[in-house]
Amino acid sequence: MDNSVKQYAIFNGFTIYGVIIMELTLYWLLYKVINNPFLYVPVAAAQPISKLGFSYIGGYIADKYNNRKMYLTYSVLNRASILLSALFVYLDNPLLAVIFFLARWANVTLGAQVTETTIFKKIPKEEIAKGYYYIRLGKEILEIAGILSWPILLSYFQVWTAGIGAIVSEIGVIILSRFMSNERSKKVISFSQGIKEYFSNKTIFSVFFPLSIIEGGIGMVYFFPAALIQLMHGTAIEYTVAEVVGSLSRLIGSWVSTKITSSVKLAIGSILSYLLVFISLIPKDPWLVGLGLFGVGFGDSLYAVIFYTALKMSRNEVYGSILGIDEIVTNSIRLAYEGVAGLLYSIAYYAVPLLGFGTTLVFGIFLLFNKDWRIKIGG
Repeated sequence: MDNSVKQYAIFNGFTIYGVIIMELTLYWLLYKVINNPFLYVPVAAAQPISKLGFSYIGGYIADKYNNRKMYLTYSVLNRASILLSALFVYLDNPLLAVIFFLARWANVTLGAQVTETTIFKKIPKEEIAKGYYYIRLGKEILEIAGILSWPILLSYFQVWTAGIGAIVSEIGVIILSRFMSNERSKKVISFSQGIKEYFSNKTIFSVFFPLSIIEGGIGMVYFFPAALIQLMHGTAIEYTVAEVVGSLSRLIGSWVSTKITSSVKLAIGSILSYLLVFISLIPKDPWLVGLGLFGVGFGDSLYAVIFYTALKMSRNEVYGSILGIDEIVTNSIRLAYEGVAGLLYSIAYYAVPLLGFGTTLVFGIFLLFNKDWRIKIGG
């Protein structure tokens, strides 16, 4: 495997340390100033809204243009938006705080398409599981460090904890930029090529589309931990534990995936994990929100091997565009689920796990009757 993948994993982890501190601070404090699950929906939906609007553009740019310049530009705009959002939380202006939080996610989405496309081009198809594990190893270890240090930083610096995260993560970004291509693609790539590849390639569609469906369902938990824990009268301690458990699940899941060479076994493991997400909601205990996040992370980590192996079966020059159209499909579904979840948490809490079980059933049925996703894993 290209040694730069291991180096990228280390420096990416350093960046994530700062990013998680930024995100935990703003998700937590924005709910405090909003204090309503339904009104919190724009915050919980900030990521899918941004991915819906900007993923395909970001993917096309990643395929065609100078990745290093784009990555650094998006990064600066991202940190500026974070600082402005934190400022308006401090000034008790939730509307402007949410607006700049949304702006931040637009730049995150554009930058993420660049990094994801760049790094997975370097990993051979037969080493997807191992490469994914290395990336997760660096990311999750330092993410856990960030989660554990967050409550301490928050107690001293309050909303300005987000600024500390912005500075640390920007240092990591500058180092990471050296892994990015500094040249434009020499191939002529039309704007619609990725869309055509997504829908015409049976393997790509059969792997990507069912994942989009279940991602909508689990988004009802994954994007709401801060709101759920406070709704259940929990504290920052339960929130910290939940986020640590979520990070550990992705680390453990990515390691387990290196030991499995059957796409069917990986898919079954994912289904069982996604069921756990909704089972954890039933007792209505803030300590069990972490169990739900474990189900999300473990299931996603197993299915990611199928996902990225399928991506390697498409044309290299349209990776970014394919990932972009996938994000549009996924986040269209996520937004619908999150809007419903925000309302149901307020008026009919137990309808959420019921909807989640139904969505997991649909995911399982799709995989049962469609065989095109059953691909060879590893060498």
